[in-house]
Amino acid sequence: MEKLKINGEDLEDLIVQIEDSFKVRFESEEIQNNFSIEELANLVISKLELKEGIECSSQITFFRLRRLLADKLSMANQTIDLDTELKTLFPPKNRRNEWQRVFADFEFQAPKLEPPREIFLSAILIAIISFMLTLFEFWRFGFPLFFLSSFTIVLCIKFGRSLPSRTMRQLVENIVKHDYHATRQTYGTYNPAELRTTIFSLLTDLLTPKEKQGADLKTRIDYIED
Repeated sequence: MEKLKINGEDLEDLIVQIEDSFKVRFESEEIQNNFSIEELANLVISKLELKEGIECSSQITFFRLRRLLADKLSMANQTIDLDTELKTLFPPKNRRNEWQRVFADFEFQAPKLEPPREIFLSAILIAIISFMLTLFEFWRFGFPLFFLSSFTIVLCIKFGRSLPSRTMRQLVENIVKHDYHATRQTYGTYNPAELRTTIFSLLTDLLTPKEKQGADLKTRIDYIED
């Protein structure tokens, strides 16, 4: 893949995610069109107040996460590995309370439980359609539908209990990707290869698996201004 086409608004969201994860700030003129993923990674490195190191963030995060889960869930460390499915650690019954209890004091930023995907997306679609009906003066149908769908969206967000990842491996990758700086703080270092891989993952999250296979660090980002 020679170029990665990204909508301007999506790119802004991705840049904010990168800033939050690596605790850096970009100037507007530093983000130029047609820059490569590697060039962006090098820009992040130039702003980091960390030394180069060899420690692996994924390994650091896994061991701390495993120790936390073993302690909070009264399990033996050996029973939790990278392939452990989260649903075996957090069964549906009382999942929200257990998730909040376990991660309340976790030193890294843990992802939250998510709304049920099918219901959530359906409610958003119905909200859009009903809003359009209201605009075209079909308010007798549109307004009640809009109210019900909006109420459903709020409930899904507030009480959703879908797991953010399927396995421990995916959860670790998620934590590292969205809170990289915190995983390195104890060591005061960054791992160059891992950092580039993390930024690559953030920038290509929206791609299909096939598209992602065709991209690499040399892939240039072509963002479309709105």
